[in-house]
Amino acid sequence: MLHTLRHRLGHPVETTLAFLEGKWRSGILTNLKGRLFQTPRVQKVVSRWSNEVHAEPSLDLAEPVEVESPAPAGKPSRGERPSPEAGHSMELYVVRHGIAEEGGEGMRDGSRTLTEKGRRRFQKTARAFGKLGRKLDLILTSPLVRAVQTAEILAREARHDEVSVLEELDPKFDADAVREALAKRSDKRETIALVGHEPQLSSVLAMLAGVPREEIELESGSIVRLDVSGLADGAVADPRWWLKPKGARKKGLPLSKKSRGKRKSAESEGPSEPPANNEEEQGEGS
Repeated sequence: MLHTLRHRLGHPVETTLAFLEGKWRSGILTNLKGRLFQTPRVQKVVSRWSNEVHAEPSLDLAEPVEVESPAPAGKPSRGERPSPEAGHSMELYVVRHGIAEEGGEGMRDGSRTLTEKGRRRFQKTARAFGKLGRKLDLILTSPLVRAVQTAEILAREARHDEVSVLEELDPKFDADAVREALAKRSDKRETIALVGHEPQLSSVLAMLAGVPREEIELESGSIVRLDVSGLADGAVADPRWWLKPKGARKKGLPLSKKSRGKRKSAESEGPSEPPANNEEEQGEGS
């Protein structure tokens, strides 16, 4: 039975039991756990994963896999929860759905599903996200099928039990409607993921980060993290990083090729004239 559970669900024993505890409410599970962990073969398997034999499984599985460099003064490190004292109240993860099938004659847009390629690619991205050890308090998704499927993959890799629909993530709503709905649903939660569509999500990112909408290019299956200090109109968020569709992580926002070129040109050209009191300014910056 253990072999069947592992290969059907694709999880180790401990994760499988965590999954079952989140879905099944039955006394059978208690008996199953006790019997499984009394057998020497299962104890050896668990020992290989955790380097020690457990009488009961440990379900605290979200362990960060990267070493974090010290954060600048006034900013939390990536592994920390945002706090009001640090000027941040929420980590917001903006997720565009994976690659979806093309709409055809007679097919409703809301019924389009992820392609096999879309599923595979986003699973890689979601798995990379899961390895970062972030605990999501809430996953909100558009009601459209392709977004719901994407949210379910993210929930599975992030070990989150539930996905909720936010009607305002339907692409027929604008960015202001999403912000207002998110403010109502956030309820002091510290980490929230929004799964939706373009061009709505780029508009949300632009509004929160205070950048022009045309500078952002959000690929299918991307995940963008922002630290949000407030959802009031005019509040500016801090873009931290984004995960590309195959799991590579980049700093800042996902910019269009044209915007990246402009920024590189501006950085290479530098100021046209040296600033006044140049010696003093250099001394302060060293």
